[in-house]
Amino acid sequence: MNSMNKASTFRPPRLAGLHLISLLSIGMLTPLGASQIDTLVENVSDMGDGGLEEARKSARAHAASDGGQLGYHSTRVEERRFSGNFTLPELPAGQKEDQVYGMAMFSDDGCDLIIDGEVVHSRFRMGQGLPKLKQSFHELDVEFAPGQEIYVELQYSNTYYITQGGFADIDGATIYIYKKKAELRLAVDADRDGDIHFSRDRTSTARPYRFWINNDHDRSEDQEKPKGWRWWWDLDHVDEKIRTQRDLEDFTRLQMVVGDYHEELKKGKVQAVLRFDRENLKGNPAIRVWPHLDAGGSRAYLVDENAAEAHTDLKPLGVVTAGGELVIPRKYWQGKRPFRDISPIGKGKSRRHFLYEGMSKGQGALVLELRKDGKVLSSSKPCWLRLMDVREMYQRAKVTPDDPKEILEPTSKHGEEGNPLVKVPEPDMGWTWDPWGKDFVRDPAETKNYLIFVHGWRMTYPGSQKYAENMFKRCWQAGYRGRFLFIRWPTYSEETNEFTNGYLTYNVTDYRAWKSGKSVAAIVNSLPSSYTKNICAHSMGNIVVGSAFHYGLKVNNYALFNAAVPAMCYDDDKKLHEVKGPFPDDDQDPITKSLGYDLKFNVPGNTVFTNFYLPNDKALANWVYNNRLFKPNKYLLEINPVGFKFGVQGYYYTPDEAPGAKLQFKGLGDPDRYLRSFHEAAAYAVRSKTKAV
Repeated sequence: MNSMNKASTFRPPRLAGLHLISLLSIGMLTPLGASQIDTLVENVSDMGDGGLEEARKSARAHAASDGGQLGYHSTRVEERRFSGNFTLPELPAGQKEDQVYGMAMFSDDGCDLIIDGEVVHSRFRMGQGLPKLKQSFHELDVEFAPGQEIYVELQYSNTYYITQGGFADIDGATIYIYKKKAELRLAVDADRDGDIHFSRDRTSTARPYRFWINNDHDRSEDQEKPKGWRWWWDLDHVDEKIRTQRDLEDFTRLQMVVGDYHEELKKGKVQAVLRFDRENLKGNPAIRVWPHLDAGGSRAYLVDENAAEAHTDLKPLGVVTAGGELVIPRKYWQGKRPFRDISPIGKGKSRRHFLYEGMSKGQGALVLELRKDGKVLSSSKPCWLRLMDVREMYQRAKVTPDDPKEILEPTSKHGEEGNPLVKVPEPDMGWTWDPWGKDFVRDPAETKNYLIFVHGWRMTYPGSQKYAENMFKRCWQAGYRGRFLFIRWPTYSEETNEFTNGYLTYNVTDYRAWKSGKSVAAIVNSLPSSYTKNICAHSMGNIVVGSAFHYGLKVNNYALFNAAVPAMCYDDDKKLHEVKGPFPDDDQDPITKSLGYDLKFNVPGNTVFTNFYLPNDKALANWVYNNRLFKPNKYLLEINPVGFKFGVQGYYYTPDEAPGAKLQFKGLGDPDRYLRSFHEAAAYAVRSKTKAV
């Protein structure tokens, strides 16, 4: 075919049916191949006025040529795939705020063009061609910021190469980028990469930007009272104040471009209005909008203390509800009190940055309108928002029984006459999902990752829930897009021991942590196998996770946070030994030695460990004292008014005893019991040679 005359007055229709099959049968259809995208892109932004007309002018020149100047020129029946990253050129400082890049494409024969995974032009294997330029030149509905990196894929199909007639067949394609004025726009950081791009950060009714309502009570920087119920006026979104830097964790960013209406907005001749499209409401979405002081609209308010502190003095702009709109005050555009910290709008300053907090649940399309004398001059494309209770955004499970008192305390079992091997009954441990009326709602844009969090000692139920909630929020704000799962296990706390606030329950809780490992392994291993699984635990929660490895826990990554676990459970390096013995781990008796800590955690080799610790952590300093003074725990006070028994009982390691009898539980006046359970020995009777991990 390539040898045929390329001049004719007639171009037949595209191949279909039998014709295409015959071509395939003789091997004329070239398989898709990968190639860099740079060769296809032509930058016309520095030609003439750099606008769309320059792209059209270049396309006309290409149409009149033989195709040799195209980014890609095909000379046979084939299909090709081009892909790669492309970085948009920078613009001079004076143009960055008001100018963006547009994109157009010239193609003789059909193409699909995909930008960052989204199809923006779809003509693959479809007929299009010359002599009419309008059939082959396409202005694409995309915009890009200067310096923005995009991933471009182009699938090209040259399905017919015979030409007849008086015009050239120049099969091939070119992508043009050109400058254009930034028009009315509204955007959020939909992909949560830290930057807001009006082209890439698209939202839709199927994939709205999800954020939580600010219904907690951040009154101090260090912690939040984990109340389950509050007065309505205690909720943070009600007070019209940013009381603390911590409160800003419940805020997210909104960006707009208002075009050339600088002077009209400052003079009040034009109004900028935010509203929800009433045609597409679900529930009752409402947000309170605030100025954002960062000139580039960054996330500094979340990570920089000075930037956060500056925002605590701000006044809100107003509220957008399902039935009520927000007219942005004229003083905001002028940079006057109470918005004196905001640069006045002007040339080069048409891009504006805001923060907002959620006030009530619902979904809607947020729209920016410019109005004059009540008439709409221009309207932005909708920005889809979904406002949720934060606990609908992640999963929660709990180990059962969830009351630590329902797990039999091993000190309640003594030996019997002639039978020191009385066994402590194994508790019936299980687990259950724990949504508490806030069922998990899957994010349609989620990545295939799980982050699983296990709490530590003395956490009340509401306290541990709040701890997990804060962790989820911070991971979300940092850009984490996978699933988050919080696991509650039965620890003693001030809820169970009000008089002592649970402070005297370390070893008895440690026993329950060891017992919880089986349930945690079952929870994690039940999660979808297509997800990468990453687990992290705080303090005694690392006993739970370490125990879970015994029961077949499988995770890709494990992060230990100030882990209250003997280092010797993982590492037998003698350089770590710094506690005086004797130790069951050094005993020659195999039964006694098996109840020690040494290398107790046999973790799969493909699990990556990361250990986060504070050398001077106060809690772990107390762990050291407990290891030295209460391992073995010799003095457990027993008061039994019914049987008139008062005395001491406890655990002992006696190296001189007979094999199998060296670790004992002794009760005053009761027969001794020999230990056979590692969980009981680890919690009450075995001292670690090392500090915590």
